[in-house]
Amino acid sequence: MKKEPMQTNQVFSGLIAAEKAVYEELVSLVGEDAKKAVETIRQHSYISATCGVLVIAPGVDILAFVANTWTMYARINSALGISLSKNILKSVASAIGTNVLSIIPGMILGSVGGSILKIFPVLGTAGGMAVTGATFYAISTVMGWTYLKAIMFLVSSNAPINENNLKVATNKVAKDKDFIREIYNSAKSDFKEEKHDSDRASDS
Repeated sequence: MKKEPMQTNQVFSGLIAAEKAVYEELVSLVGEDAKKAVETIRQHSYISATCGVLVIAPGVDILAFVANTWTMYARINSALGISLSKNILKSVASAIGTNVLSIIPGMILGSVGGSILKIFPVLGTAGGMAVTGATFYAISTVMGWTYLKAIMFLVSSNAPINENNLKVATNKVAKDKDFIREIYNSAKSDFKEEKHDSDRASDS
């Protein structure tokens, strides 16, 4: 990972404390590449929300979300100059998902329940899209930051970035339940607020 100088005014606004601490530490380690990694998380969180909103078929939205998560990790790796196989990314994503969802079981109910709601005509589909959109956005944001913090731990300790070390590091991150919950709750709230503002703008 090549470290490049970074101006302090490039630090993202709008990051909550848990995210900002990871971001600033990563900046000190890898420079400008940290910004690319955070941009990737934001982009793929919106893509995940789209999976929940635009993919009407129940269950297919979850598969799209999972595929988007692998792609997010691959792009984070690319931004940071890390090379890992697709199979390793799938394995790490599965481990992170298991850890994250065990902390907030409501995430599972929100995503699966929203997908199931799409079975029912009109109202069910609309309700399902609203539930899964917000939940997928929040889960994707949490999984992105969990992965990024794990990488931060490994880089700061000069440990090799491989499947085993990533799983150990992500397990360590997942033990910080406040970190997971703070990011999840903030992301879900932000998404709902943005959607509300967008709906109001469309109606006006």
